[in-house]
Amino acid sequence: MPIKTDQGWRVDIRPAGRNGPRFRKTFQTRDRAIAYERHQRQLYGKTEDWEKEKADRADIRHLSDLVSTWWKLHGQQLKSGGKRKTELDKVVELLNDPLAKDFDAQAFSNLRARRLKTVTANTVNHDLANFRSLFNELKRLGEWQGENPVVGIRRIKIAERELSYLDKQQISELLAELDACKGSHAGLIARLCLSTGARWGEVCNLKASHVRGNKLHLTDTKSGKNRSIPISPELAAEVKENAPLVDGMNTFKRAVEKLRFTLPRGQKTHILRHTFASWFMINGGNIITLQRILGHGSLAMTIRYAHLSPDHLNEALELNPLAGIQ
Repeated sequence: MPIKTDQGWRVDIRPAGRNGPRFRKTFQTRDRAIAYERHQRQLYGKTEDWEKEKADRADIRHLSDLVSTWWKLHGQQLKSGGKRKTELDKVVELLNDPLAKDFDAQAFSNLRARRLKTVTANTVNHDLANFRSLFNELKRLGEWQGENPVVGIRRIKIAERELSYLDKQQISELLAELDACKGSHAGLIARLCLSTGARWGEVCNLKASHVRGNKLHLTDTKSGKNRSIPISPELAAEVKENAPLVDGMNTFKRAVEKLRFTLPRGQKTHILRHTFASWFMINGGNIITLQRILGHGSLAMTIRYAHLSPDHLNEALELNPLAGIQ
């Protein structure tokens, strides 16, 4: 019988006895290991029959079976795995759960065209990324033998979203409104976001242990990578005094609505992060430093704030062909 190891389920047999050839192979699942061992014993030396059975199994699997396999072997280990599985299940349902072998670029593209009538381009781009990742991971795990059926599909280009930010007057009004809400940590959380560029969800449940040496140490981040950002001694002391913080999201939303701030859709609490990044660049900050503070995986995400730098593209004044011509 297969043996469980750190690498997976290992098969190590000599079907013809101690003097016969030895077959060793490791699988991610016990069922596949048992199937391999059974066929090597029954059909000794006929590896093509083993491969044929794998192909036959693949022919009867549905797309939902692949999602289930992905979830069992990989997805449940991801921080956002549950959300991604829900999104995958939704698309599988809309496709009427076809056989995996029948799922191809055309099937996905046709569904995407229909979906765009009711959802945003960003949503269908997420769907594409999810399925691309699904098949790549299953292939790596040996659970998918063919090509990735959506690898050649391009993302839909999306116009760059407006990144609004609060001016100094609005910041003062917002903090005053939040401070007036007694018994809530919303004002303190907002100050942390404005001081560090952290997301609301990264700081709304902070403990005193997250502040050491006048630095805010973020551990439960969107990217999964820890960040440490300096804060003022006064703010550090306030966090320690009030920790553990309690999420004041509803208080914050009511304050924004009361102040009638005009914000782009979906940027209610994120406006604090945008405000930090925008003023960081307006005040002459370095774009690479900003990337590290925000925890962006690529500079492409941070470069959206570059135009706010006081020196941004100033070379256009000095290096254009009319420079020096009266």
